[in-house]
Amino acid sequence: MLQCGVGVNGFDLLTFGILGVVVTIALLGWWLAPERVARRKLRAMAPSPVSALRPGQRAMVRGEVVLGDTLQSPFSGEPCAYWHVRIREKRGKNWHTRAERHEGLGFFVDDGTGRVWIDARGYRLPLELQEVGGTGSFDEATPREQEVLSGFGIDGTTMLGFNRLMEFFEGSLVAGEVVCAAGDVTVAEVDGEPVLALVPGKEGLLVSDTV
Repeated sequence: MLQCGVGVNGFDLLTFGILGVVVTIALLGWWLAPERVARRKLRAMAPSPVSALRPGQRAMVRGEVVLGDTLQSPFSGEPCAYWHVRIREKRGKNWHTRAERHEGLGFFVDDGTGRVWIDARGYRLPLELQEVGGTGSFDEATPREQEVLSGFGIDGTTMLGFNRLMEFFEGSLVAGEVVCAAGDVTVAEVDGEPVLALVPGKEGLLVSDTV
């Protein structure tokens, strides 16, 4: 009698096929993450001395961050030119992003031959975020973490009073940090003085601290 259906080998092939698709999607997500795309683009460019920059060209520079006006990074509390925060919560078996924010100001990059201005207001820079804290069953939020959570409109405990299982990630640009930055060279006015600046242009503004 003819038997219809999928045998054990068929189920194995189906399982491996599904796993292959899942792994491929995960790898694509990792490969196409903004911070990794930015790093690949920056690695493909040779750094130019700031002293050699001319308006109208696209260039990449490597140097130290010099702060102008400053922000305060939410979790670490350090003065910085830019910060990016992500808060994740575990629900069941999966992690979910509860909140993600960034804020930036203008700053200089100094490579020893000169300084170039970068205005990070309104841009999401592709920094690598580091885990800086978290909460769990026996790990309450610190006063600073609680302040950040409240500012993001997140209650650190459940309706039953248990601590939520959360992870906190942060990236920031602080004074003296070495970065690579690429953009179109132009002239901007900072504190009433003309300075060289990098702006997005057609290919965007790239700034990374982990090239």
